[in-house]
Amino acid sequence: MGVPRSDESLRPMLATAGVPPVGPGWAVEFKWDGVRALVVVRGGAVRLVSRNGNDVTGGYPELVAALPTDRDLVLDGEIVALDAAGRPDFGLLQHRMHVRSPGAALLAEVPVELYLFDVLEIEGEDLTGLPYDTRRARLAELGVEAWRRVSAPQAFTDITPAQGLDVARAHRLEGIVAKRRTARYEPGRRSGAWVKTALFHPQEVVLGGWTAGRGNRGSTLGALLMGAYDEHGRLRYLGNVGSGFSEATLRRLLDRLRPLARPDSPFDDEVPRELRRGVTWVEPEVVGEVEYRTLTHDRRLRHTVWRGLRPDRDPGEIVLADVVEAARAPDPELVRYLREIAPHLLPYVDGHPLVAPTGPVAVGSEAALVGLAETGVVELRFAPSRPGEHPRWVVVELEAGAAGLLRTALDHLGVVGMPVVTGHGLQVHVPVGEGTTAAEAGRWAERLCAAVGSMAPGARPMAATAALVPFSPTRDGAVAVPVTWAELEAPELPRWTLDTAPVRVAEAGDPLRPLLGLDQRLPPL
Repeated sequence: MGVPRSDESLRPMLATAGVPPVGPGWAVEFKWDGVRALVVVRGGAVRLVSRNGNDVTGGYPELVAALPTDRDLVLDGEIVALDAAGRPDFGLLQHRMHVRSPGAALLAEVPVELYLFDVLEIEGEDLTGLPYDTRRARLAELGVEAWRRVSAPQAFTDITPAQGLDVARAHRLEGIVAKRRTARYEPGRRSGAWVKTALFHPQEVVLGGWTAGRGNRGSTLGALLMGAYDEHGRLRYLGNVGSGFSEATLRRLLDRLRPLARPDSPFDDEVPRELRRGVTWVEPEVVGEVEYRTLTHDRRLRHTVWRGLRPDRDPGEIVLADVVEAARAPDPELVRYLREIAPHLLPYVDGHPLVAPTGPVAVGSEAALVGLAETGVVELRFAPSRPGEHPRWVVVELEAGAAGLLRTALDHLGVVGMPVVTGHGLQVHVPVGEGTTAAEAGRWAERLCAAVGSMAPGARPMAATAALVPFSPTRDGAVAVPVTWAELEAPELPRWTLDTAPVRVAEAGDPLRPLLGLDQRLPPL
């Protein structure tokens, strides 16, 4: 029998952010959108301890009443509030997280449940050194399913983590956590034995101030200024969040932040001047959570949406290294898309190098595409032809209004080409046959654009290093999809995303594919 652990050493094991791991030996659990909690049952009393060691027992009396006290236990799980469809809803849970002693009305309006996924101690026996599979078996032996408001959601060992993520996506869950089945439990440590893959990017931030609201939010706030601490303990500015607030949330935030007002900025780096106007600075004592799309090169969160306050977290725990590490993890939606679209995209690459920040990268397989995504590459763009080979395409970028003129010019020249909608504009790909050098193809494209541009400005030739590969994602969330000329006659350009582009190809095919490898001679211009 192991030695019982002291409460002071109890901290939950944490997962690293990443794409779903491959290979055998992984169990898959769903990632629940709630608040992490350790359950400590000692001497007939129940305590709920937050991730940062705070006692939150008083906030969830229905869970305390539901847990048995006939034996000493230490359990790991997540407190969740469920929406009408039975899915954990962090927004609902917000109504409970800030209340120390909820009344009967709130308990009835926002009930909570406890999802358990690990056991650290039973009757004084330390189980943290045992393999994951063994701990899960010991958890099952406790008879959790008979406890009211408490359950132990299934861990899946017969599917891959990638398949688990597909299931999470289909059921609109937060994501998955893949856990190595032979791994021990490492209290307080972020371990590679647990890999979390979220279907969005949540991030905890320290609040450093707010800007005044405008319009119908003139009496409240407009945006919150966010930060995180670097390795030297300096608070670094991460940007602003101005969306995702309800009226009740705005009032709650002002009530929480007003008493913390201070005369100067709490950030140790400079907030841009245009973002300092009308700011009320606050002491950095409050932690919140946002959802964001990207982290810029200068470490700013972009496309942020407010999710709620995190009273279970201490400001000093919010460190910049964790923000950067999470942002480096490739978007699982992007990885899923590249795997699905690879059969349609790879023929256009055919081993030719693509442009990456580190230089040309040869891509010839689905694994290589996913590898690019894992290095942070989103847009896939053509590099010059392989040494000794002729260029395969001339690519012209133009506005949608000039598409008809360009098509007329190509028809007049007896040249075929096909448009590719990029989400923010249009590129026309014209196949080039053997015997044409890169310089000749470039001059031909310039003359074509000059002729079309004289009637409809906006056409420009694109160097091979600038043209999007057909079916490439773009940084604004769209996908470059080949279309027919007839589709350009619609009032607005169509737009496809990572979700809809594969459906489009499955239903309509690829009109550019028949031109791939066409031995077309460019006539004189």
